[in-house]
Amino acid sequence: MSTNCKLEEFACWQAARVLVKNSYQVSKIGSLAEDDYLKKELCAKAIQIMNEIAECPAASNKKEVRQYLGRASRGCYEIKSLLFAIEDLAYLPPNMVGGLHQHVDIVLGRIEDSLVQLSKQINLGFLSIQL
Repeated sequence: MSTNCKLEEFACWQAARVLVKNSYQVSKIGSLAEDDYLKKELCAKAIQIMNEIAECPAASNKKEVRQYLGRASRGCYEIKSLLFAIEDLAYLPPNMVGGLHQHVDIVLGRIEDSLVQLSKQINLGFLSIQL
């Protein structure tokens, strides 16, 4: 499945990159900055999501791409769970947690778009057709 596309051109990777930046920024704020475990989990999970998506262009087949995107999607739900804990512990202002939830939803949407696009693609070995 390797493509001539640059990684930076993938919409879901771009969104995941912003999620990484936002996760690291909020990890320095409020009580979250003092909870080493929770802030490390949040940042590590964001990096993992971005890296899973980064594997897609080098995948050898659609099944591998689906696996990478599936792991990225599951990572998004893990971040959402962490955000609920952060919210319950009042580590960050509610509007900040809400903004992170919204951005995770954007990443999930872009992953879903990529999966839909993948399912519409027909590979005939030497020829790839987009429906």
